[in-house]
Amino acid sequence: MPVEPDLSRYQPSDHETLAIGAVATPLTVAKASKAALAEVVCEADQIRYWKDNSNPTGAQGILVGPGERVYLWPLEIVGFKGIRVATDATLQVTYYIRRQGLRTVEPS
Repeated sequence: MPVEPDLSRYQPSDHETLAIGAVATPLTVAKASKAALAEVVCEADQIRYWKDNSNPTGAQGILVGPGERVYLWPLEIVGFKGIRVATDATLQVTYYIRRQGLRTVEPS
């Protein structure tokens, strides 16, 4: 099971809704290039994706089902491309930047 990032260290900076169809679709460059982390939630149907800028197909790529989420780090964000498996799917994407002004709390 993947480890989720500590979201308390990040703050949302932008978001988008992407329709994923029969053509490999990247995240929006203007939004993705500024992010330190992206949370991608799949809705409606399955998708497949790669994080290395390769084009997935309906049969090849990492499979994500409805309601599942994927976290992407900066190099993975710009290399992400997704494609539907059977019918069109929707991705809800939240982009995060590092939270400013974090202070460490010393244990007492």
